[in-house]
Amino acid sequence: MRRSTVDDVNGGGGARFLGVRTWVVVLIALFGFWLSHTFLAPAIESGTRSGVSVVNGPHA
Repeated sequence: MRRSTVDDVNGGGGARFLGVRTWVVVLIALFGFWLSHTFLAPAIESGTRSGVSVVNGPHA
């Protein structure tokens, strides 16, 4: 009987964490850095800040 290996669990193609391939995470991170230098950066930042304030709610 053959023993199960990490490659068997991961599908045999590189490291995976929570089912996400490493190259996908790197690609998303690089895309985020690229977006930060475009005209969309202020809109993304204000949207992020307002979303954080909604989640955090008012603090006394």
